[in-house]
Amino acid sequence: MVALFGSPLVCKQWGKATGNADNARNTTTFPTTFPSACFAVCVTQNVNAVGDAYQHASRVMSISNTKFIWGTNGGSSYWFAVGH
Repeated sequence: MVALFGSPLVCKQWGKATGNADNARNTTTFPTTFPSACFAVCVTQNVNAVGDAYQHASRVMSISNTKFIWGTNGGSSYWFAVGH
């Protein structure tokens, strides 16, 4: 977890996760639990792993301070989370 803008109250985390195919729900646990809440997670498809920029998409479905649930049509995705 890294403090954003030098403030220990706003933290960010990031990583890479592999999703299940067929629009399955995937759960990714944050490396470090956010002390109070996570208020934003962005996911983006790793196109190089899939080979087709228009075939797959990733989306966030649910967020907590310990994990997020996301969906994809397959392949891996990069994620970035912000919380406090």
